[in-house]
Amino acid sequence: MTKNKKIIVYSNPATEEINFSSSEIIRTVMILNHAGQLVYEGKSDKICLSNFDSGKYAIKIKTDNGVITKWLSIK
Repeated sequence: MTKNKKIIVYSNPATEEINFSSSEIIRTVMILNHAGQLVYEGKSDKICLSNFDSGKYAIKIKTDNGVITKWLSIK
């Protein structure tokens, strides 16, 4: 579990899905692969990872207070 500025991303490392919990409104979630390519963009608080390759990803979470970057490992 990763905590940062009232946003929790779980499970991490992940296998099937990730969930977000936040006291702030999440406006956009972007997931970027190791090459920096955008592989997901949406507003969901639950993301299915069945179409993602295993590896490390950056998650950019946009709220009204700015953008927070977290790291995700997919097994």
